[in-house]
Amino acid sequence: MARIDQINSFCKVVELGSFSQAAEVLKLSQPTVSMQVKSLEEELGAELLHREGHKIIPTEDGKLIYGHFIKISALYEKAL
Repeated sequence: MARIDQINSFCKVVELGSFSQAAEVLKLSQPTVSMQVKSLEEELGAELLHREGHKIIPTEDGKLIYGHFIKISALYEKAL
């Protein structure tokens, strides 16, 4: 089951288009963010991000998942 830290990392990578920028904002290492997203992709059985040089863009599956994960993240923050 996806963990909230994986969800947050994935969403931040999509929003910023960069693993390193997402890591900086989340105060994590870039390898940690990469590992969380990779683990999420493996769990869901789908490639969620296209890595094109230094730019990261969501795949069609990634766009769909991102929409759901934004809602989950907002509900999580509200619950806290």
